[in-house]
Amino acid sequence: TTALRLTDGQRLWTKNCDAKPTKNHLGKWAAASTPVVDTSGVYVLGGYHEVVALKHDGEVRWRRGLTKSEGTSGATASLAQDEAHVFALFNHQAGSSLVALNKQSGTTTWTATRDSSASATSPIVACIDGIPQVIVSSAGMVESYDPSAGRRLWWIGNLAGNIAPV
Repeated sequence: TTALRLTDGQRLWTKNCDAKPTKNHLGKWAAASTPVVDTSGVYVLGGYHEVVALKHDGEVRWRRGLTKSEGTSGATASLAQDEAHVFALFNHQAGSSLVALNKQSGTTTWTATRDSSASATSPIVACIDGIPQVIVSSAGMVESYDPSAGRRLWWIGNLAGNIAPV
């Protein structure tokens, strides 16, 4: 992960999180995810499904390897976030899940086990009609989850052609 100054693009710091890269189900190296940033830090999803929280100066606040029960295959393209959590979506034919990690500690707040699907999508945090939601799209379905509890709010199925939307 590299931090650049917005005004001139000068590199401020680079942090190698020393995680091993992850291969996808075809044996190819997985694409790098896009970090999310807030006022307290930078959150990165790395190889072997490790989430790392960094301070704005690049110092590690916490690092967390996700367990098999939390979904350690089919890593999403990127994390999503709300004020309290970072969300990681794992879609894989062997089992899929959406995981909410506490931003302060890295502990798992909840894990929503999902129908198995192979796709490479990122969760989206949105507020619809005043209701905060984490929205995910994968292999024929779009679903919405409560960001504080992981309860599925709504879903739409039988969709064609949504294997890799972000």
